[in-house]
Amino acid sequence: MNNYTGQSQVLASALIKAVDKLGISSHSLENIIGVNLQHERILLPDSTQAEHAKLLIRLCIALDRLCEGDVNLMQRYIHSHNKLTGGVPENQIKSRKGLDMALNTVESLLHN
Repeated sequence: MNNYTGQSQVLASALIKAVDKLGISSHSLENIIGVNLQHERILLPDSTQAEHAKLLIRLCIALDRLCEGDVNLMQRYIHSHNKLTGGVPENQIKSRKGLDMALNTVESLLHN
């Protein structure tokens, strides 16, 4: 296995763990990053899909810190209407703009 393939597999594995923790379905994940990880376990590190995956992983990490590891709170945030983002984050993160907004919202709450 070359380093490029190794990085791709690590990224895909981290993403699968993040979406599982957030309670995001594989169908929703496919809508967010454009790749079905049930069929393809590799994300090309320099791709748009990998960029979105990294942001989603960052969102999971930030939300984990904000919720102090409470998975139920994390999933409630993702699946419920949120006044700060003006919608349901699971729906909003399907676009790059929405993903950025959700991530920025959670990260700004961490720093306040």
